[in-house]
Amino acid sequence: MDYKKTNAPTNTITRNMMDLCEDTGNVYETVAIIGKRANQIGQEMKNDLSKKLQEFASYNDNLEEVFENREQIEISRYYEKLPKPTLIATQEYLEGKVYHRNPAKEKEKLQSELLNRQWRNKAVSDTYEPGSTFKTVTALAAMEHYPDWQNFTVECTGEMDFQDKVIHCYNNRAHGTVDMKAALAASCNCYFAALAKEVGAGDLAKTMRQVGMDQSSHFELETSGNSIYLDATEFLL
Repeated sequence: MDYKKTNAPTNTITRNMMDLCEDTGNVYETVAIIGKRANQIGQEMKNDLSKKLQEFASYNDNLEEVFENREQIEISRYYEKLPKPTLIATQEYLEGKVYHRNPAKEKEKLQSELLNRQWRNKAVSDTYEPGSTFKTVTALAAMEHYPDWQNFTVECTGEMDFQDKVIHCYNNRAHGTVDMKAALAASCNCYFAALAKEVGAGDLAKTMRQVGMDQSSHFELETSGNSIYLDATEFLL
């Protein structure tokens, strides 16, 4: 921020300490931040003033009469009238124009996140699409509602068009010709996507109800939903 364009007061005013420490939560840390910024502004003002006054410097060693230089006086008066660096720094801080960071806090936060990640149970703490766990439901639905499931095979090339997107097997690996047994062993996405199309949304929904996907999970957890069941009308197979 340009200190010449600041709207900081020229006189010391009373501040609300709670407002000052709202961002950091610690008034001493806030004072340290403002103090460092004030030092930067003070040094910048000093350098600017020195450069301007350097233009009027005299390099004569003889004793001559020193004449008054009005322009030099005006420059000095201008800088004298500017708000003090501490007032400018305080105003910048209150306006959110001072970038600051606390490495110690960042390190502590990172350590806390790493510890939480280490002990986090994703099975009960996160929400996610069922993915491969739903393949068993698709297999059950096929066994009950698709008479020719034992002879159903798919030529897996590692990817296939499914609705409006392309699905891939893990690492785009092609499994070749697979039946249900081989597809379960390889967790073949292409096979079970094709099998789901053959079974149909209605029969898939029936099997989902039978295995309890339309019921509460009974886990008293913050991220546990009441149900992971989708109505058959939401399937577009």
